[in-house]
Amino acid sequence: MINTVEIQDILQLSVEQIAELRGLIDRRARDDVTRERRQAPRVPFGLPLRLGVLLENEIKGRRTCALAPRNISRNGISLFHGTFVYAGTNCVVGLRALDAQVIPAHGRVIWCRLIAGRVHELGLRFDEPVEVGDFVAQGL
Repeated sequence: MINTVEIQDILQLSVEQIAELRGLIDRRARDDVTRERRQAPRVPFGLPLRLGVLLENEIKGRRTCALAPRNISRNGISLFHGTFVYAGTNCVVGLRALDAQVIPAHGRVIWCRLIAGRVHELGLRFDEPVEVGDFVAQGL
């Protein structure tokens, strides 16, 4: 379970640094409209500041990390991490609902890209769709 293990915060960035990264990526995305392939709209997802994410693959085994969310859709979530993660890595994201319940969302890493320095952005696809409105007040 996510709540009973040691959670590593490899990212170790301040709120301000994460906001800068979000701005950088959003500016890049506006300049590159040809890359949009999403099936569901994304909603900014800045709170909580970190989510517990259990990552599991055959190379590094199981580890739980505190990742900073960028945005969420019914089909997946984008997160910042302080290291590379292989596509295909299974994961469980502890999504904190507006009523404070932590809901496990199972999925897998679809892509990982270097943003700046050691900061990577992960794109995760959920195994089952989630109701964005359960997690974000302005949800769809």
